Amino acid sequence: MLPQFCSTRSRSPCSTDARRQHLELFPLFRAVLTLAVNPVVIKAALQLAGKDTGELRLCEMPAEDRAALKALLKRHVPDAVAES
Repeated sequence: MLPQFCSTRSRSPCSTDARRQHLELFPLFRAVLTLAVNPVVIKAALQLAGKDTGELRLCEMPAEDRAALKALLKRHVPDAVAES
């Protein structure tokens, strides 16, 4: 979902750029943790990005949480959300 962020963090985890990116994305990270059980949120985010993740099983994400996730992704990572 966030290849540039992951690349910067892995190359130089204590750099100014990594810290800036982390602080910019922190509201997204915090909000994602409150939406639903972690694997469900990650899978829904990947689906919103247009990735084929197969069907959700058992713990499907509620529509209002999915809408909240989509809004968060559009705000913090606009290029990650596929147009539907």
